[in-house]
Amino acid sequence: MKDAGFALICFFLLSACALQAQPYSLEPRREAWIGAAGFALLAADLGLSSTLAPLDEQAIAKLDPGAIWSVDRPAVKRFSTSADLRSEFTLAGAGLLAGLSGFLALEQKPFRNEGLVLGAIWLEANILTLGGTLFLKDAVHRTRPFVYNQGLPLGPKLKKNARRSFISGHTSLSAANSFFAARVFCDYFPQSRWKPLVIGLAAALPVWTGLERYLAGQHFPSDALAGYGLGALCGWLTPRLHLLKKSEEGTMQILPFSEGSPSGWTSFGEKLLKSCCIFCLSPMSPGKTVSATS
Repeated sequence: MKDAGFALICFFLLSACALQAQPYSLEPRREAWIGAAGFALLAADLGLSSTLAPLDEQAIAKLDPGAIWSVDRPAVKRFSTSADLRSEFTLAGAGLLAGLSGFLALEQKPFRNEGLVLGAIWLEANILTLGGTLFLKDAVHRTRPFVYNQGLPLGPKLKKNARRSFISGHTSLSAANSFFAARVFCDYFPQSRWKPLVIGLAAALPVWTGLERYLAGQHFPSDALAGYGLGALCGWLTPRLHLLKKSEEGTMQILPFSEGSPSGWTSFGEKLLKSCCIFCLSPMSPGKTVSATS
């Protein structure tokens, strides 16, 4: 998964010459329902958050790692500030991918007036993801893995945020933006031969984010898995809900690459793509993490 974001950017850039009719549309009733659902989740979370109480020292001392599901239990021995920081960068990278996919589509002349459409769809996907994530965090109030580790400082364990492990927000938002980027790419460049690889790389980025959150001691594997599922669902399906029917779309020829013999740009691009594939699929050097034991 090393530098998956960089490679995905290259694939977006090298496929940016496709032309087709604008694939999405906005309908007031549908947007109202989606927006209402997202804001309802956010409003419900405000009520739940106000009633969530942090753990005290006695409750923390009584926590039993043995009561945790065996698949999740190794997370209590993980703690790494470096992994925590890396997860911030992978989340930011997913947001950049979403922005880049929209930019490449809107940069083409037929789509330059469609920024509001793509922006609204992106906002809806993120509001639904954020609302669902925050609601589940404060409804489930699962204790984070590092709180179980008696060898770590007490201060962070006494905060309300220490009880917001399920689900992983970094992973859910990373997945929402990555899958949004992949969905937009597929809809604007439907005949691109790079679609499978774009989708694969988009799917890998939130996995990377979830792994870093696990190594940081902030989330259990099941937290990251649930966050991935929610984010992927919102990021992929929200654009899908806005697709025009085929009868409503214009008919223009799709040109993912120039026809005939490869142009200088295409020839260079294909070489660059091969280099990116080799680079991204090479083994990733594991970062240093701190394993704290009780």
